[in-house]
Amino acid sequence: MNCQSKRNCRTNVLEELDCGLNQIVRDVFKTEAIPARTPALRVVEFPGNYLVECDLPGVPTDAVAIQVEEGMLVIAGERSVPQVPEGGSVVVDERRYSRFVRRLQLSKDADVAGIDAEFGQGVLRISIPKQAAVIPTKIQIRQVN
Repeated sequence: MNCQSKRNCRTNVLEELDCGLNQIVRDVFKTEAIPARTPALRVVEFPGNYLVECDLPGVPTDAVAIQVEEGMLVIAGERSVPQVPEGGSVVVDERRYSRFVRRLQLSKDADVAGIDAEFGQGVLRISIPKQAAVIPTKIQIRQVN
């Protein structure tokens, strides 16, 4: 059922109620949009580490800085306006050019000293190991007779 316009919901009372309830659910689970100039992130947790992936297309490696400040992982950089080749003129430019900063609260089990980063194909990948004491270790049980 399409509930995008009130006109579609006016066919009967049950459809109108259904559309209203669907709108409430959409509002409750709506995620806040990040500003357009802020790079998108994905954080994946593994048993021994966290992986942070940050989309930075068109940003050169030397324009990105990563540091840890007061328990926060800080990713900062700048995507500059590229030079227009001689004889050319920009007709359409929908790209965003600006400075950006992303701050992520690190988990208490993060091993800051072991953080490693790599950058390729427009994606910054930051591996944050977990402290060894926090990683669950399976203990083998020996059978004795």
